[in-house]
Amino acid sequence: MVELVSAGVESTVPAIVRETMEVVGRLLDETGKESVTSREVGEELELERGPVSRRVRLAVDAGYLKNLEDRKGRAARLVLGDDMPEDLEILPNVEDLKERFFGTGERNVSGFVNAGRPAAA
Repeated sequence: MVELVSAGVESTVPAIVRETMEVVGRLLDETGKESVTSREVGEELELERGPVSRRVRLAVDAGYLKNLEDRKGRAARLVLGDDMPEDLEILPNVEDLKERFFGTGERNVSGFVNAGRPAAA
C-alpha cells in the first residue's frame, strides 16, 4: 500500500528503474564509452529484450536516462539523465506505527510520551 501511494505521488523511483540506471552508470564507467545499448544493459541484467525495453522506456520517460539516438529503428544509445530523488516516505510503515503507539515508554493516542502521568483510561 505504501509503495502504491508513494508511486502515485511520484516520491519514489521504481526499483527496476533504479537498477537499470545503476547498470547504465556502471557500464559507462567500466567501458569508458559515451553511451551503452539496451543489449548491453540486458546482458548485464540477464534479461530478455522485452523487459529491458520496458525498463529503459520507463527510465527515459521519467528523464533518468537519455537516448542519444534520434533515428527511428536504430539501437538506443543510452546515457544518464536527471539525478534520481531519494525515496521519500509518504506514509509510515506498520512497524513504525506500532513502535510509536505501543512501543517503549508510555504513549498516548497522539503519540506523545506521558510525562509521569498515567495514561487516560
